Amino acid sequence: MVTTTVSVHAGEYDGYELPCLVGAGTTAIAGTVWQRVASALEQLFPHPPYPRSDCVTVFVNEKASAVDAGAEALRLDIVCRDGLAHTSVQSDKPRIDLEPVYVGMNNDVVAVARTVIDAMCR
Repeated sequence: MVTTTVSVHAGEYDGYELPCLVGAGTTAIAGTVWQRVASALEQLFPHPPYPRSDCVTVFVNEKASAVDAGAEALRLDIVCRDGLAHTSVQSDKPRIDLEPVYVGMNNDVVAVARTVIDAMCR
């Protein structure tokens, strides 16, 4: 069983902790990491409204079990420009730059994160 924890932050990660906007947790035994993240984003707390920002940081932590000492960790750095979300995925592997996805010009940080993750689930 995998436990996935997601937090969404408004702003760019610069090595300091950002104010946490949302925290969510879910467990799943099947599916990709992106499907588990999408599920966690559906269980957000606190509830809207969420702020808008041109920069969004999403932290993803996964543990295979309660006794698992090490957790898989990802960071998504999202920058929105001209209606497109440009995302890079940071982990212990080399950085991956995702294809830009269309986002609404007035989307809040959670809507942007969901749009990016939904594109990864396709």
